[in-house]
Amino acid sequence: KRSVGARTRDAVIEAWIMGLLSGPKTHIVNTMSNTSVIFLQMMERGAAARISKLLGGDAGVEMGEATAQLFGAISGIKDALKFAGRSLRTGESGFGLGKIDVPRQGAISSEAFQIASDTGLGRAVDFIGNVANVPGRLLNAEDEFFKTIGYRMELHARSLRQAAQEVHAGKITPEDFKGRIADLIEHPPEDLRLAATDAALYQTFTNKNGKFATALRKLADADPSGFARVLLPFVRTPSNILKFSFERTPFAPLMGQVLADIAAGGARRDLALARMATGSAIMLATADLTMSGSITGGGPDNASRRSAMMRQGWQPYSVKIGDRYFAYNRADPLGMTMGLAADLVEILQNSDGANAGEVE
Repeated sequence: KRSVGARTRDAVIEAWIMGLLSGPKTHIVNTMSNTSVIFLQMMERGAAARISKLLGGDAGVEMGEATAQLFGAISGIKDALKFAGRSLRTGESGFGLGKIDVPRQGAISSEAFQIASDTGLGRAVDFIGNVANVPGRLLNAEDEFFKTIGYRMELHARSLRQAAQEVHAGKITPEDFKGRIADLIEHPPEDLRLAATDAALYQTFTNKNGKFATALRKLADADPSGFARVLLPFVRTPSNILKFSFERTPFAPLMGQVLADIAAGGARRDLALARMATGSAIMLATADLTMSGSITGGGPDNASRRSAMMRQGWQPYSVKIGDRYFAYNRADPLGMTMGLAADLVEILQNSDGANAGEVE
C-alpha cells in the first residue's frame, strides 16, 4: 500500500473514475433521476396512506404525510443549497456515503505521493488532483442537495405520523397536534433522525449494499492490479437502483426484505405495498404505450433487423413523440422499470413471429 506502484495505481483508478463522471450528461441525468424520485416518493406515500386506511391497524402511514413531504422538500431547499455548496468546496458529505466507489479518494495529491506540498512539484500534483476531482465534487454536491431534501421530507412525514399517533393514543390533544409536529421537527428524537437519514440515503441510492454487492466491491478492491476496479468502477449505486426498481414490480415479494416489511405490518407494510402498486401501475401504463408504439424497448434480437429499424429512425428504450425519439434508458430508476415493461411486451409480440419463422 505504501509502494510507488500502489499509489500510482490508486491515482490511475481515481482519474479513470472521475473521467467517467466528467460528461455534463452524467450530472443532468443524476439531477433528473433524483428529482423524479422525490415526486415518486410523495406519490407512494399518498398511496400508502390510503392502503393503511383500507387495511386498518395501528402505526400505519397517516393521511397527510405526502403533503408533509412536499412541505419538507420546499422548506429544505435553502439548507440543501448550503450543504451542497459546502460539499463542493470541501469534497465531504455530511451523510457519509456517496455514489463514488473509490478505494482511496485524494490519490492524486502531494500527500499521497509523499511530496512536500510547498514545493513546485507538490503544488503541481495538488493542482492536477483538484482539477481531476471536479466531476466527483460536483456529483457529491448534487447528492448532498438531494440527501438534505430527502432528510427533510422524511423528517416532516415521520413527525406528522408520530404526532397523529399520539393524538390517537390520547397522549396529546388535537389542539396540540401542530405544535407537537413543529417540536419534533425542531428537536427530532434519535429514532426519527436515523429514519430520516436512512430515507435520504435510500432516495439517492447511496445506502449500504446487500451481501452480494458488498462482496463484489470487496473483491474488486482486493485486486492488486486495479484492473477489477476499472471493469467495475461503480457497484453501490447500480445495485441500489436495481433493488429500488425491483421493489416496484409485481415480483417484489420474491425479495426477503419486502416479505419482512409486509409481515411486520404497520407503516412498513403500507409502504411496501404502495411501492409495488405504484411501480406496477407504471409498468402497466408503459406496456400499453409500448403496444401502441409510443414507447420502445430493446427491440428485436435479430441484429440485421434491428440495424435496419435504427437506420429508419427507430431508437431503443425511447419515448416517441411525433416523429422524434427521446431516450429514457438513463432516467433510472423509472427508466429501468419502464424498460422492463417494454421488453416484456416486445418479447410477447415477437414470440409468435419468431416461432413462425422457425417453422418456415
